[in-house]
Amino acid sequence: MGRRLAVLGKPSRRALAAAAVIGPEFDVAALAGILDSPVPSVRALLRPAYETGLLDEHRERPGVFCFSHGLLRDAVLARIPVAERTATHSAIASGRAAALPTSPYEEVIANGLRARYEASNDPAAGVASQFVDIMTTALRGDRDDMLARARRMLETFPPPQTVSDPTHFFHPRVYCWMGLMEARRGDRAAAEECCRMSLELPRTRGDVFHILAARLTFVEVYGVLGVTEGTAGAAAAVHAELRDHRPADHHHGLRSEARQRRRAGVRLLTPVETGSVSTGRRQVRVGPT
Repeated sequence: MGRRLAVLGKPSRRALAAAAVIGPEFDVAALAGILDSPVPSVRALLRPAYETGLLDEHRERPGVFCFSHGLLRDAVLARIPVAERTATHSAIASGRAAALPTSPYEEVIANGLRARYEASNDPAAGVASQFVDIMTTALRGDRDDMLARARRMLETFPPPQTVSDPTHFFHPRVYCWMGLMEARRGDRAAAEECCRMSLELPRTRGDVFHILAARLTFVEVYGVLGVTEGTAGAAAAVHAELRDHRPADHHHGLRSEARQRRRAGVRLLTPVETGSVSTGRRQVRVGPT
């Protein structure tokens, strides 16, 4: 297997490596976006691997290839330096976030809440409608518009001083989404500041639910930025808290939002902040030592 890979030229091996990071099967157009190369050029790079039997093309899905054997993909992955694999993961995350369609149901919710706010001036409806707008804009991949909407919401509706129901406390989650979008723009300082605010608001209000949401975002943001130190420990700590902490209904909401973020291509990879977070039961380290 190693000999079959060795006969490929370096550019072909690089393209094959990026394809292996995508998964057992991949679309040439998506791979071209990750490599920042035209589709015909990427096809030409893959041709030697196809001709030597390393890749197969789906008969009913033109442009979609798969590795001819799972062990072959494993062998390719084993040869990729950690830094290169991390950079490819980041490119995949950013690429998948662009132009995702949003559900008409989400638009109906936002419009209904907006109409209620305009009719009653109920701030709860106003902040909820703007939060749905922010989330759907983020899922469409429009970073600048999403960040502008988020700043407008934060200026119009200051965070409450007390929190009775964490699921109706939208401000920390807005900062979470802002952190993710700033990370996708490559602005580490801005992303870190948003993450800091997403943690500070629930910390000062005893809101365990959003402390966990913020810690989840810490991990995600540095995954997008390509920071690798402390990945396993930080992700494992968040996973343990999500699994073990109560109340369970709050966790259902947090997992739901995590699924929304995965729709936007964001991966759980790495830590973000140096320090410890109190979750009400114990102090948990959330950043590199």
